Amino acid sequence: MLQLSNEISPSQAQRFTLSLFDKLWEQYRQRVSYVRVYEDIVAKHQASFVNDHSPSMGIASIGRIFEALGYRAKECYQFEDKHLNAIYFQHPEPLFPKIFVSEIRVYELSEKNRNRILKSVSSHKSLLTDGLLQSIHNLHTTRSTSLDSLLERTLNCLQVVPWALPTLEDVQAVNEESQYAAWVLAVTIDVPVIWQGKVINCNWKYAYFELAQRDSFT
Repeated sequence: MLQLSNEISPSQAQRFTLSLFDKLWEQYRQRVSYVRVYEDIVAKHQASFVNDHSPSMGIASIGRIFEALGYRAKECYQFEDKHLNAIYFQHPEPLFPKIFVSEIRVYELSEKNRNRILKSVSSHKSLLTDGLLQSIHNLHTTRSTSLDSLLERTLNCLQVVPWALPTLEDVQAVNEESQYAAWVLAVTIDVPVIWQGKVINCNWKYAYFELAQRDSFT
């Protein structure tokens, strides 16, 4: 669980941000069984870690959520061999995790895989509304009774796949060119896909777990 670096009582916005990361982490460790192994290793060495990997959305979308929570973009990166752009965001509170947001440049992939991806995401429905961003930005005036609902809506934006299920054939074909693209297309560990007209779960072994050094944190 994240904690602040000083003894001053956290603001409602800071408490909300802490709850958001705690919820994301708890749901991640429930999906990925070997996370507990990493936690045991870190605890054995009397260290701590910060998980700052949040999949599912592009920079323009996910960045707006964290900017509304007080984060600011600090640096931009390009990974040419992976066809990726990335930005990291930092919060004024030093013990809040840095957020590294990446997205794939689909236009650089082969025409066949571009079409596979575009076919899947053509059903995209945005879960992030201006009203939700305004509520997050105005957390200092939000009634405490409304926080649970706002937290749930924010979590949905970060965890719900906003397009229809891809086919198993498309995920496997895209994976041959870009594991990252296939992972974003499918997102979860037991990946629901369409196979022979039916919804099945395909166990997808490609996933991220990051141990990032943050000053005294390892």
